Amino acid sequence: MSIMNKIKFWPALWSGRFFIWYFGLRGERKDDRPGYLARRIDPTFMKDVNKCEKVVAVCGTNGKTGITSIIASMYDKAGRKWASNNWGANDFSGEAWALLDSVNIFNRPTKEVTIVEGDEIDTKFVYPEMQPNYVIITNIARDSMFRNAYPEYVKSHMEAGINSIKDVTLILNADDPISCDISKEKKRVYYGVCDMHYPQNTYGINEFTMCPVCGNEPKYIYRNYRHIGRFVCENCGYKSPDADYLVTEVRDNEIVIQEKDGRFIYPKVGEEIHNVYNTAAIVAYFRTVGFSPEEIAKLLAQVELPKNRMMKETVNGIEILCETIKSQNSTATSVMYEAISREEGEKEIVMVMDEEFSEEEGPLCEVGTYIYDIDYEFLNDEHIKKIIIAGDRCLDHKIRALMAGIPEEKMIVTRKNLDAVKYVTTEGIDKIYVLRNYFKQTNGTKVYEQIVNLVKEGKI
Repeated sequence: MSIMNKIKFWPALWSGRFFIWYFGLRGERKDDRPGYLARRIDPTFMKDVNKCEKVVAVCGTNGKTGITSIIASMYDKAGRKWASNNWGANDFSGEAWALLDSVNIFNRPTKEVTIVEGDEIDTKFVYPEMQPNYVIITNIARDSMFRNAYPEYVKSHMEAGINSIKDVTLILNADDPISCDISKEKKRVYYGVCDMHYPQNTYGINEFTMCPVCGNEPKYIYRNYRHIGRFVCENCGYKSPDADYLVTEVRDNEIVIQEKDGRFIYPKVGEEIHNVYNTAAIVAYFRTVGFSPEEIAKLLAQVELPKNRMMKETVNGIEILCETIKSQNSTATSVMYEAISREEGEKEIVMVMDEEFSEEEGPLCEVGTYIYDIDYEFLNDEHIKKIIIAGDRCLDHKIRALMAGIPEEKMIVTRKNLDAVKYVTTEGIDKIYVLRNYFKQTNGTKVYEQIVNLVKEGKI
Protein backbone atom coordinates (compact mmCIF):
# COMPACT_ATOMS: atom_id res chain seq x y z
CA MET A 1 0.00 0.00 0.00
CA SER A 2 1.46 3.35 -1.04
CA ILE A 3 1.83 6.29 1.35
CA MET A 4 -1.02 8.12 -0.36
CA ASN A 5 -3.26 5.08 -0.02
CA LYS A 6 -2.36 4.78 3.67
CA ILE A 7 -3.30 8.43 4.22
CA LYS A 8 -6.83 7.62 3.04
CA PHE A 9 -7.15 4.01 4.20
CA TRP A 10 -6.48 4.30 7.92
CA PRO A 11 -8.95 7.16 8.54
CA ALA A 12 -11.51 5.22 6.50
CA LEU A 13 -10.97 2.08 8.56
CA TRP A 14 -10.99 3.83 11.93
CA SER A 15 -14.02 5.96 11.12
CA GLY A 16 -15.96 2.99 9.78
CA ARG A 17 -15.09 0.81 12.76
CA PHE A 18 -16.06 3.58 15.18
CA PHE A 19 -19.50 3.99 13.65
CA ILE A 20 -20.13 0.24 13.55
CA TRP A 21 -19.49 0.32 17.31
CA TYR A 22 -21.59 3.45 17.78
CA PHE A 23 -24.59 2.21 15.79
CA GLY A 24 -24.32 -1.10 17.65
CA LEU A 25 -24.74 0.71 20.96
CA ARG A 26 -27.90 2.32 19.58
CA GLY A 27 -29.30 -1.01 18.45
CA GLU A 28 -28.81 -0.05 14.80
CA ARG A 29 -26.11 -2.52 13.84
CA LYS A 30 -27.82 -3.31 10.54
CA ASP A 31 -26.96 0.06 9.06
CA ASP A 32 -24.64 0.35 6.07
CA ARG A 33 -23.62 3.97 6.69
CA PRO A 34 -20.21 2.99 8.16
CA GLY A 35 -19.45 1.25 4.85
CA TYR A 36 -20.61 4.31 2.94
CA LEU A 37 -18.35 6.54 5.03
CA ALA A 38 -15.32 4.26 4.57
CA ARG A 39 -15.72 4.34 0.79
CA ARG A 40 -16.24 8.10 0.77
CA ILE A 41 -12.94 8.61 2.59
CA ASP A 42 -11.09 5.93 0.61
CA PRO A 43 -12.69 4.86 -2.71
CA THR A 44 -10.31 1.86 -2.87
CA PHE A 45 -11.10 0.74 0.68
CA MET A 46 -12.46 -2.66 -0.36
CA LYS A 47 -9.23 -3.41 -2.19
CA ASP A 48 -6.90 -2.41 0.65
CA VAL A 49 -8.75 -3.92 3.62
CA ASN A 50 -7.41 -7.34 4.62
CA LYS A 51 -9.70 -10.28 3.93
CA CYS A 52 -10.79 -13.24 6.00
CA GLU A 53 -9.73 -16.78 5.18
CA LYS A 54 -12.98 -17.21 3.26
CA VAL A 55 -14.86 -14.51 1.40
CA VAL A 56 -18.14 -15.79 -0.03
CA ALA A 57 -20.00 -13.64 -2.56
CA VAL A 58 -23.68 -14.30 -3.33
CA CYS A 59 -25.29 -12.76 -6.40
CA GLY A 60 -28.05 -13.36 -8.93
CA THR A 61 -31.41 -11.91 -9.85
CA ASN A 62 -33.52 -13.65 -7.21
CA GLY A 63 -32.76 -15.51 -3.98
CA LYS A 64 -29.47 -13.94 -2.92
CA THR A 65 -30.64 -12.31 0.32
CA GLY A 66 -32.24 -15.53 1.54
CA ILE A 67 -29.12 -17.57 0.79
CA THR A 68 -26.81 -14.99 2.38
CA SER A 69 -28.91 -14.84 5.52
CA ILE A 70 -29.16 -18.61 5.91
CA ILE A 71 -25.44 -19.19 5.34
CA ALA A 72 -24.64 -16.54 7.97
CA SER A 73 -27.12 -18.12 10.37
CA MET A 74 -25.61 -21.58 9.83
CA TYR A 75 -22.12 -20.30 10.56
CA ASP A 76 -23.51 -18.68 13.67
CA LYS A 77 -25.15 -21.93 14.83
CA ALA A 78 -21.86 -23.72 14.15
CA GLY A 79 -20.06 -21.33 16.51
CA ARG A 80 -17.93 -19.80 13.75
CA LYS A 81 -17.09 -16.10 13.61
CA TRP A 82 -18.56 -14.37 10.58
CA ALA A 83 -19.46 -10.99 9.13
CA SER A 84 -22.16 -10.29 6.57
CA ASN A 85 -24.47 -7.69 5.10
CA ASN A 86 -27.18 -10.33 5.51
CA TRP A 87 -30.11 -7.95 5.87
CA GLY A 88 -30.26 -7.13 2.16
CA ALA A 89 -27.81 -4.20 2.00
CA ASN A 90 -26.41 -5.39 -1.33
CA ASP A 91 -25.03 -2.10 -2.62
CA PHE A 92 -21.44 -0.79 -2.43
CA SER A 93 -21.98 0.52 1.11
CA GLY A 94 -23.32 -2.79 2.41
CA GLU A 95 -20.52 -4.74 0.78
CA ALA A 96 -17.92 -2.39 2.29
CA TRP A 97 -19.67 -2.76 5.67
CA ALA A 98 -19.25 -6.56 5.57
CA LEU A 99 -15.52 -6.25 4.87
CA LEU A 100 -15.17 -3.50 7.48
CA ASP A 101 -16.83 -5.68 10.11
CA SER A 102 -14.38 -8.50 9.34
CA VAL A 103 -11.29 -6.71 10.69
CA ASN A 104 -10.18 -4.78 13.75
CA ILE A 105 -8.72 -1.29 13.95
CA PHE A 106 -5.30 -2.71 13.04
CA ASN A 107 -6.70 -4.17 9.78
CA ARG A 108 -6.33 -7.72 11.08
CA PRO A 109 -9.11 -10.21 10.23
CA THR A 110 -11.18 -11.17 13.25
CA LYS A 111 -13.64 -13.50 11.54
CA GLU A 112 -13.36 -16.84 9.78
CA VAL A 113 -15.65 -15.96 6.92
CA THR A 114 -17.23 -12.94 5.28
CA ILE A 115 -20.51 -13.56 3.45
CA VAL A 116 -21.23 -10.71 1.05
CA GLU A 117 -24.47 -10.26 -0.84
CA GLY A 118 -23.96 -8.07 -3.87
CA ASP A 119 -26.19 -6.69 -6.57
CA GLU A 120 -25.36 -8.58 -9.74
CA ILE A 121 -24.84 -5.42 -11.75
CA ASP A 122 -22.13 -4.24 -9.30
CA THR A 123 -19.96 -7.37 -9.57
CA LYS A 124 -17.96 -5.87 -12.43
CA PHE A 125 -16.71 -3.15 -10.10
CA VAL A 126 -16.66 -4.93 -6.70
CA TYR A 127 -15.13 -8.34 -7.38
CA PRO A 128 -11.78 -7.01 -8.66
CA GLU A 129 -11.36 -5.32 -5.26
CA MET A 130 -13.00 -7.92 -3.03
CA GLN A 131 -11.45 -11.05 -4.64
CA PRO A 132 -13.90 -13.57 -3.15
CA ASN A 133 -12.87 -17.21 -2.81
CA TYR A 134 -16.37 -18.49 -3.58
CA VAL A 135 -19.16 -17.02 -5.69
CA ILE A 136 -22.68 -18.44 -5.44
CA ILE A 137 -24.90 -17.51 -8.39
CA THR A 138 -28.62 -18.16 -7.96
CA ASN A 139 -29.92 -17.34 -11.43
CA ILE A 140 -30.11 -14.59 -14.02
CA ALA A 141 -33.53 -13.43 -15.17
CA ARG A 142 -35.35 -10.37 -16.42
CA ASP A 143 -35.27 -7.63 -13.81
CA SER A 144 -36.42 -4.04 -13.63
CA MET A 145 -35.42 -1.99 -16.67
CA PHE A 146 -34.89 0.83 -14.19
CA ARG A 147 -32.14 -1.12 -12.42
CA ASN A 148 -30.67 -4.05 -14.30
CA ALA A 149 -32.05 -4.06 -17.85
CA TYR A 150 -31.97 -7.36 -19.74
CA PRO A 151 -30.33 -10.67 -18.69
CA GLU A 152 -27.46 -10.62 -21.22
CA TYR A 153 -26.37 -7.20 -19.99
CA VAL A 154 -26.40 -8.40 -16.38
CA LYS A 155 -24.48 -11.54 -17.32
CA SER A 156 -21.78 -9.51 -19.06
CA HIS A 157 -21.20 -7.47 -15.89
CA MET A 158 -21.10 -10.60 -13.72
CA GLU A 159 -18.69 -12.34 -16.08
CA ALA A 160 -16.35 -9.34 -16.13
CA GLY A 161 -16.28 -9.30 -12.34
CA ILE A 162 -15.73 -13.05 -11.99
CA ASN A 163 -12.98 -13.10 -14.63
CA SER A 164 -11.06 -10.54 -12.56
CA ILE A 165 -10.79 -12.93 -9.59
CA LYS A 166 -7.46 -14.74 -9.40
CA ASP A 167 -8.65 -17.88 -7.59
CA VAL A 168 -12.34 -18.65 -7.19
CA THR A 169 -14.79 -21.53 -7.06
CA LEU A 170 -18.20 -20.88 -8.61
CA ILE A 171 -21.33 -22.50 -7.13
CA LEU A 172 -23.70 -22.49 -10.13
CA ASN A 173 -27.30 -23.42 -10.86
CA ALA A 174 -27.06 -26.21 -13.44
CA ASP A 175 -30.72 -25.63 -14.36
CA ASP A 176 -30.34 -21.97 -15.26
CA PRO A 177 -29.46 -21.87 -18.97
CA ILE A 178 -28.38 -18.22 -18.74
CA SER A 179 -25.85 -18.39 -15.90
CA CYS A 180 -24.69 -22.03 -15.99
CA ASP A 181 -21.93 -21.36 -18.55
CA ILE A 182 -20.58 -18.14 -17.05
CA SER A 183 -16.76 -17.79 -16.88
CA LYS A 184 -16.10 -21.29 -18.21
CA GLU A 185 -12.41 -21.30 -17.31
CA LYS A 186 -13.10 -20.96 -13.57
CA LYS A 187 -13.49 -23.89 -11.19
CA ARG A 188 -17.17 -24.71 -10.80
CA VAL A 189 -19.58 -26.77 -8.72
CA TYR A 190 -23.15 -27.32 -9.90
CA TYR A 191 -26.41 -27.79 -8.03
CA GLY A 192 -29.82 -28.59 -9.48
CA VAL A 193 -33.27 -30.07 -8.92
CA CYS A 194 -34.82 -33.09 -10.62
CA ASP A 195 -38.01 -32.98 -12.68
CA MET A 196 -40.80 -31.95 -10.30
CA HIS A 197 -43.42 -32.92 -12.91
CA TYR A 198 -45.16 -29.59 -12.74
CA PRO A 199 -47.52 -28.62 -15.55
CA GLN A 200 -45.45 -27.06 -18.34
CA ASN A 201 -46.97 -23.59 -18.25
CA THR A 202 -46.81 -20.99 -20.97
CA TYR A 203 -45.17 -17.80 -19.75
CA GLY A 204 -45.69 -14.31 -21.10
CA ILE A 205 -41.93 -13.71 -21.07
CA ASN A 206 -39.51 -16.36 -22.34
CA GLU A 207 -36.00 -15.74 -20.99
CA PHE A 208 -34.29 -18.50 -23.01
CA THR A 209 -35.27 -18.46 -26.67
CA MET A 210 -32.09 -19.50 -28.47
CA CYS A 211 -29.05 -21.67 -28.02
CA PRO A 212 -26.05 -19.49 -27.05
CA VAL A 213 -23.79 -21.66 -29.22
CA CYS A 214 -25.64 -22.04 -32.54
CA GLY A 215 -28.69 -19.79 -32.23
CA ASN A 216 -31.27 -22.54 -32.75
CA GLU A 217 -34.27 -22.93 -30.48
CA PRO A 218 -33.39 -25.13 -27.46
CA LYS A 219 -35.67 -27.89 -26.21
CA TYR A 220 -36.55 -28.27 -22.55
CA ILE A 221 -36.42 -31.75 -21.08
CA TYR A 222 -38.32 -30.29 -18.14
CA ARG A 223 -38.91 -26.91 -16.52
CA ASN A 224 -39.47 -26.47 -12.80
CA TYR A 225 -40.39 -22.79 -13.08
CA ARG A 226 -39.92 -19.98 -15.57
CA HIS A 227 -36.76 -20.73 -17.58
CA ILE A 228 -35.24 -22.91 -14.85
CA GLY A 229 -34.88 -26.57 -15.87
CA ARG A 230 -32.87 -28.97 -18.01
CA PHE A 231 -32.46 -28.21 -21.72
CA VAL A 232 -30.71 -29.49 -24.83
CA CYS A 233 -30.06 -28.03 -28.26
CA GLU A 234 -30.84 -30.77 -30.77
CA ASN A 235 -28.87 -28.94 -33.44
CA CYS A 236 -25.43 -28.62 -31.81
CA GLY A 237 -25.74 -30.78 -28.69
CA TYR A 238 -25.25 -27.95 -26.18
CA LYS A 239 -27.08 -28.90 -22.99
CA SER A 240 -27.43 -28.34 -19.26
CA PRO A 241 -24.40 -29.43 -17.23
CA ASP A 242 -24.81 -32.31 -14.79
CA ALA A 243 -25.38 -31.29 -11.19
CA ASP A 244 -22.80 -32.30 -8.59
CA TYR A 245 -25.50 -31.86 -5.96
CA LEU A 246 -28.89 -32.86 -7.34
CA VAL A 247 -32.16 -32.72 -5.42
CA THR A 248 -33.74 -36.04 -6.38
CA GLU A 249 -36.76 -35.94 -4.09
CA VAL A 250 -38.79 -33.25 -2.32
CA ARG A 251 -40.81 -34.41 0.65
CA ASP A 252 -43.07 -32.58 3.10
CA ASN A 253 -40.29 -31.32 5.37
CA GLU A 254 -37.09 -32.55 3.75
CA ILE A 255 -35.21 -32.95 0.51
CA VAL A 256 -32.92 -35.70 -0.76
CA ILE A 257 -29.69 -34.68 -2.51
CA GLN A 258 -27.59 -37.01 -4.62
CA GLU A 259 -23.86 -36.40 -4.76
CA LYS A 260 -20.80 -38.48 -5.58
CA ASP A 261 -20.59 -39.81 -2.01
CA GLY A 262 -24.22 -40.96 -1.85
CA ARG A 263 -27.73 -39.69 -1.15
CA PHE A 264 -28.32 -37.52 1.91
CA ILE A 265 -31.43 -36.08 3.53
CA TYR A 266 -31.63 -32.41 4.53
CA PRO A 267 -34.38 -30.26 6.10
CA LYS A 268 -36.39 -28.21 3.63
CA VAL A 269 -36.16 -24.45 4.16
CA GLY A 270 -39.22 -22.82 2.59
CA GLU A 271 -42.03 -24.45 0.65
CA GLU A 272 -41.71 -23.02 -2.86
CA ILE A 273 -39.56 -24.55 -5.60
CA HIS A 274 -37.23 -21.55 -5.73
CA ASN A 275 -36.45 -22.14 -2.04
CA VAL A 276 -35.61 -25.76 -2.86
CA TYR A 277 -33.04 -24.43 -5.33
CA ASN A 278 -31.71 -22.03 -2.69
CA THR A 279 -31.33 -24.89 -0.22
CA ALA A 280 -29.47 -26.94 -2.84
CA ALA A 281 -27.09 -24.00 -3.40
CA ILE A 282 -26.44 -23.75 0.34
CA VAL A 283 -25.75 -27.48 0.65
CA ALA A 284 -23.42 -27.35 -2.38
CA TYR A 285 -21.46 -24.49 -0.81
CA PHE A 286 -21.05 -26.10 2.62
CA ARG A 287 -20.09 -29.46 1.11
CA THR A 288 -17.51 -27.68 -1.06
CA VAL A 289 -15.87 -26.03 1.95
CA GLY A 290 -15.69 -29.31 3.85
CA PHE A 291 -18.79 -29.65 6.03
CA SER A 292 -20.23 -33.15 6.33
CA PRO A 293 -23.84 -33.93 5.30
CA GLU A 294 -24.67 -34.59 8.95
CA GLU A 295 -23.30 -31.21 10.05
CA ILE A 296 -25.19 -29.40 7.29
CA ALA A 297 -28.48 -31.16 8.08
CA LYS A 298 -28.12 -30.31 11.77
CA LEU A 299 -27.46 -26.64 11.00
CA LEU A 300 -30.26 -26.36 8.42
CA ALA A 301 -32.70 -27.75 10.98
CA GLN A 302 -31.96 -24.73 13.20
CA VAL A 303 -32.55 -21.98 10.64
CA GLU A 304 -35.53 -20.54 8.84
CA LEU A 305 -36.18 -18.01 6.12
CA PRO A 306 -35.47 -14.45 7.33
CA LYS A 307 -38.55 -12.51 8.38
CA ASN A 308 -37.83 -9.88 5.76
CA ARG A 309 -38.57 -12.63 3.24
CA MET A 310 -41.39 -14.67 4.72
CA MET A 311 -43.52 -14.86 7.85
CA LYS A 312 -46.36 -17.26 8.56
CA GLU A 313 -48.68 -18.17 11.38
CA THR A 314 -51.63 -20.54 11.65
CA VAL A 315 -54.56 -18.94 13.46
CA ASN A 316 -57.88 -20.70 14.08
CA GLY A 317 -57.05 -23.22 11.37
CA ILE A 318 -56.16 -20.56 8.77
CA GLU A 319 -52.58 -20.28 7.52
CA ILE A 320 -51.62 -16.61 7.12
CA LEU A 321 -48.45 -15.97 5.14
CA CYS A 322 -46.54 -12.78 4.42
CA GLU A 323 -44.35 -13.18 1.33
CA THR A 324 -41.91 -10.59 0.01
CA ILE A 325 -41.91 -9.78 -3.70
CA LYS A 326 -39.22 -7.86 -5.54
CA SER A 327 -41.36 -5.10 -6.98
CA GLN A 328 -40.77 -3.71 -10.47
CA ASN A 329 -39.65 -7.23 -11.37
CA SER A 330 -42.10 -9.19 -13.50
CA THR A 331 -40.14 -12.44 -13.20
CA ALA A 332 -40.00 -12.47 -9.38
CA THR A 333 -43.69 -11.60 -9.12
CA SER A 334 -44.66 -14.27 -11.65
CA VAL A 335 -42.65 -16.89 -9.75
CA MET A 336 -44.60 -16.10 -6.58
CA TYR A 337 -47.95 -16.17 -8.41
CA GLU A 338 -47.07 -19.55 -9.88
CA ALA A 339 -46.05 -20.89 -6.46
CA ILE A 340 -49.33 -19.71 -4.92
CA SER A 341 -51.33 -21.35 -7.71
CA ARG A 342 -49.66 -24.69 -6.93
CA GLU A 343 -50.62 -24.61 -3.25
CA GLU A 344 -53.63 -26.62 -2.16
CA GLY A 345 -56.68 -25.18 -0.42
CA GLU A 346 -58.94 -22.16 -0.81
CA LYS A 347 -56.92 -18.95 -0.90
CA GLU A 348 -57.26 -15.21 -0.54
CA ILE A 349 -54.55 -12.80 -1.71
CA VAL A 350 -53.79 -9.33 -0.35
CA MET A 351 -51.37 -7.35 -2.52
CA VAL A 352 -49.41 -4.54 -0.86
CA MET A 353 -46.67 -4.56 -3.47
CA ASP A 354 -46.19 -1.08 -4.90
CA GLU A 355 -43.92 1.69 -3.80
CA GLU A 356 -45.81 4.79 -2.79
CA PHE A 357 -45.95 8.24 -4.30
CA SER A 358 -44.84 10.75 -1.68
CA GLU A 359 -44.52 14.52 -1.77
CA GLU A 360 -41.54 14.28 0.59
CA GLU A 361 -39.68 11.47 -1.19
CA GLY A 362 -40.82 12.10 -4.75
CA PRO A 363 -42.52 9.58 -7.05
CA LEU A 364 -40.97 6.20 -6.26
CA CYS A 365 -43.00 4.12 -8.73
CA GLU A 366 -41.27 3.70 -12.06
CA VAL A 367 -43.17 3.34 -15.32
CA GLY A 368 -45.80 0.67 -14.67
CA THR A 369 -45.27 -1.33 -17.84
CA TYR A 370 -43.59 -4.17 -15.91
CA ILE A 371 -47.05 -4.96 -14.48
CA TYR A 372 -48.19 -6.05 -17.93
CA ASP A 373 -45.29 -8.54 -18.13
CA ILE A 374 -46.45 -10.31 -14.95
CA ASP A 375 -48.13 -13.68 -15.53
CA TYR A 376 -51.42 -12.89 -13.83
CA GLU A 377 -52.85 -15.95 -15.55
CA PHE A 378 -51.60 -18.04 -12.61
CA LEU A 379 -54.12 -16.26 -10.36
CA ASN A 380 -57.04 -17.12 -12.63
CA ASP A 381 -57.78 -20.11 -10.46
CA GLU A 382 -61.03 -21.32 -8.94
CA HIS A 383 -59.29 -21.91 -5.60
CA ILE A 384 -58.33 -18.23 -5.32
CA LYS A 385 -61.52 -16.74 -3.97
CA LYS A 386 -60.57 -13.08 -3.61
CA ILE A 387 -57.75 -10.74 -4.65
CA ILE A 388 -57.39 -7.47 -2.74
CA ILE A 389 -55.11 -5.01 -4.57
CA ALA A 390 -53.75 -2.02 -2.65
CA GLY A 391 -51.46 0.84 -3.61
CA ASP A 392 -51.06 3.61 -6.16
CA ARG A 393 -50.82 1.13 -9.05
CA CYS A 394 -53.92 -0.82 -8.01
CA LEU A 395 -55.83 -0.01 -11.21
CA ASP A 396 -52.92 -1.10 -13.41
CA HIS A 397 -52.82 -4.40 -11.56
CA LYS A 398 -56.58 -4.76 -11.91
CA ILE A 399 -56.47 -4.13 -15.66
CA ARG A 400 -53.73 -6.74 -16.10
CA ALA A 401 -55.72 -9.21 -13.98
CA LEU A 402 -58.82 -8.60 -16.15
CA MET A 403 -56.69 -9.22 -19.24
CA ALA A 404 -55.74 -12.57 -17.68
CA GLY A 405 -59.41 -13.49 -17.46
CA ILE A 406 -59.79 -13.07 -13.70
CA PRO A 407 -63.45 -12.19 -12.94
CA GLU A 408 -63.90 -8.61 -11.79
CA GLU A 409 -66.15 -9.69 -8.92
CA LYS A 410 -63.17 -11.48 -7.36
CA MET A 411 -61.16 -8.25 -7.07
CA ILE A 412 -61.21 -5.32 -4.66
CA VAL A 413 -58.93 -2.31 -5.19
CA THR A 414 -57.93 0.47 -2.80
CA ARG A 415 -55.36 3.23 -3.11
CA LYS A 416 -54.60 3.13 0.64
CA ASN A 417 -52.43 0.17 1.56
CA LEU A 418 -53.64 -0.19 5.15
CA ASP A 419 -57.28 -0.20 4.02
CA ALA A 420 -56.73 -3.64 2.48
CA VAL A 421 -57.41 -5.22 5.90
CA LYS A 422 -61.05 -4.04 5.76
CA TYR A 423 -61.83 -6.39 2.89
CA VAL A 424 -60.28 -9.60 4.24
CA THR A 425 -62.67 -12.47 4.98
CA THR A 426 -62.01 -15.93 6.36
CA GLU A 427 -65.15 -17.93 5.65
CA GLY A 428 -64.23 -20.96 3.59
CA ILE A 429 -60.59 -19.82 3.36
CA ASP A 430 -57.61 -22.06 4.19
CA LYS A 431 -54.76 -19.66 3.39
CA ILE A 432 -54.36 -15.88 3.26
CA TYR A 433 -51.33 -14.54 1.39
CA VAL A 434 -50.09 -11.01 2.06
CA LEU A 435 -47.67 -9.98 -0.70
CA ARG A 436 -45.45 -7.06 0.26
CA ASN A 437 -42.90 -4.96 -1.60
CA TYR A 438 -39.24 -5.77 -0.91
CA PHE A 439 -38.21 -2.11 -1.20
CA LYS A 440 -40.86 -0.82 1.18
CA GLN A 441 -41.98 -3.60 3.50
CA THR A 442 -43.50 -1.61 6.34
CA ASN A 443 -47.08 -1.36 5.07
CA GLY A 444 -47.22 -5.00 3.99
CA THR A 445 -45.94 -6.09 7.40
CA LYS A 446 -48.55 -3.94 9.16
CA VAL A 447 -51.32 -5.44 7.03
CA TYR A 448 -50.11 -8.97 7.85
CA GLU A 449 -49.89 -8.25 11.58
CA GLN A 450 -53.34 -6.66 11.65
CA ILE A 451 -54.88 -9.64 9.84
CA VAL A 452 -53.24 -12.08 12.26
CA ASN A 453 -54.52 -10.13 15.29
CA LEU A 454 -58.04 -9.73 13.90
CA VAL A 455 -58.31 -13.43 13.11
CA LYS A 456 -57.08 -14.26 16.63
CA GLU A 457 -59.75 -11.98 18.08
CA GLY A 458 -62.42 -13.51 15.85
CA LYS A 459 -63.20 -10.15 14.23
CA ILE A 460 -62.69 -11.40 10.67
